[in-house]
Parts: sequence; C-alpha cells; structure tokens
Amino acid sequence: GGAGPPALDLGERRFLARLPDDPPRRYPGRHALLKTDRLRELWFHLTDTCNMTCGHCLVSSSPQLETRLSAGAIADLAEQARNLGCRLFALTGGEPLVHPEFEAIVDGLLADGESRVAVLTNGSLLQRFEAFGIPGDKTVFAHGTYFSPAELERLAASGSILVNNPESNMNNGLKVAPTLDMLEAGILVGLGTDGMSSHMVSQARAMYLHQRTLHRDPTIAFAEACRVLLDNNRVIANRLFDEPRGSLAPGQLADIMIPEYQPFTPLNAQTFYGHLLFGLGYARPGYTIARGQVIVDDGRLPHLDEQAIRARCAEKAARIWSRIG
Repeated sequence: GGAGPPALDLGERRFLARLPDDPPRRYPGRHALLKTDRLRELWFHLTDTCNMTCGHCLVSSSPQLETRLSAGAIADLAEQARNLGCRLFALTGGEPLVHPEFEAIVDGLLADGESRVAVLTNGSLLQRFEAFGIPGDKTVFAHGTYFSPAELERLAASGSILVNNPESNMNNGLKVAPTLDMLEAGILVGLGTDGMSSHMVSQARAMYLHQRTLHRDPTIAFAEACRVLLDNNRVIANRLFDEPRGSLAPGQLADIMIPEYQPFTPLNAQTFYGHLLFGLGYARPGYTIARGQVIVDDGRLPHLDEQAIRARCAEKAARIWSRIG
C-alpha cells in the first residue's frame, strides 16, 4: 500500500473542528426571535426642555424649547400599556426633572404598586433628586461627569450606585469623570458601555487611561479600573438582580466565557490584571455558557446560521445607506 493522506496541521484541524456536524437551522429573522406575549416597557419623552445645551444631544434639547407631554396624556398611555402587561416605564427628554408635572407623573406611574420607573437625566439637579427621594442603594446614576465634590459626598451618603461609561464620554466629547474621586468618596462605581460596544474589558482600559490623562499621572488607576470591572460590577449586579452571580459556586448563574488565550508570560494572581487588559481582552471567545446553556461552542454559534445572518445584515445595511444618501 502507498503512503496515507498527509497529516493535518494544527490550523487545519481547528478549522475542520469548527464545521457544524449538522446543517444549521435557518435564521427566522429578528421579529420571530424577539416576539413576546406582552409589552415589557414603555418610554416617554417627557419634554424637549433641558437645563443644559449639549452639542451631542440626540434631540438638541435646550432651556428655550418648551414642547412637552402632559401628565394626563402620560396617564392615559400608561393605562393602555398596563393592560398589555407593561410594568416598566422610562422617562427621558430633555431633562425630565424640569417638567412642571414631574412629581404627578411619577406618582401616577407608581400608583398601582407594581410598576417601576426609570429616569434618564443629566444628573445635574441633585437637589431635585433628593426632594423626590430618588437616591438610594438601588438607584443607578450614569456617567457622573459633572458632579461636584460636595455632590459626590451626598451620593456616597445615599448609598447610590454610579456607573461610568468612559468610551461613550470620549465619543461625545464630554469632560472626564473624576472616577478616582468617586471611589475615594466611597461611592460604589461600576463600568458600563452606554451602547458604544459590548466589550467590557475595553471600558476598563478606557477608564484607567482616562484617569491618567485627567491627572497627568502615568502611575494611577490601573488596578482601580480592573477592580471596578471585576468586583464592583458583580456587587452591583447582585444588589439589583435576584439571581446571584459572579462566582463558580452552587446556586450561582452558570455564566462562563473561556477565551482562546495562550500567554507568552506567566499568568497568575499577580499578573492577571495586565493579561486582562492587554491580552485576554483581545482573545477570541472559545466557549460561552449563559444560564447553563452553551452559546458559543469552539468559536461559533451552533444554534444560528451565521453566514445567512451576515448576508442579511449586509443587504439591509446597503439599503439603509441608500436611503440616507
């Protein structure tokens, strides 16, 4: 007999291992995957009026604009939403706190004793927040770029949470949030994205670099940014959600991501932060398990037709761009 087939190298074996054993299921479309039996939340744009005029504002709000929804109109719409199962209402603007009927609107939305209200605000009217009893250990403030030292002390005393979104702040040209001062004041600071991406490690990198730029000090914020991501975000999640998470232990949510990462330098407890920000953050996810379900298997999504989804996205994107002109 002649020589057998040549042996496959590592790259070829890995490629073949990623091929699905069975034909992937057809992607039914976003509408089919996201269908629901009830209305889960309703957002109200209360007013175009704002106490600030920001260049990055999506709706160009300012103190001069006066368009607003009335408390009566909101109550009618909220009642319709409740009949459809809605129990979460978000108030945005403009600055919701400058609406002359803000208190009546919130009281009306909470009157059934089952609903929750989220307020999207620039956070500059802290006294108004305190007057309504909003700050507390389950209240989340976002960004925090304009808080004064005195206001940070009041936030800390209230036990409120503050989630900074450094990449979003940079994208919108905002001032740098005094994250280190927030931590020093005793505030529970977390990291978020504000929709810039889903890559949380990038936010930790941006946070420590942001602070070094603010303080002109190349020796600070590295460990603090990692602890905010790994420790504080876990504490915040466990404070706000019923299911415990953040540890590999019985009773915890089985949420795990295993990256494809082979370091060239020692990886241990003393070097982990460096690997996290400069190595693991760039590694390809090999396996992801969420609530006990395998979502990513050897770098692929076995339950979806990825090629069909990409093709459909490219087609839709081209149509959107043609409409934009």
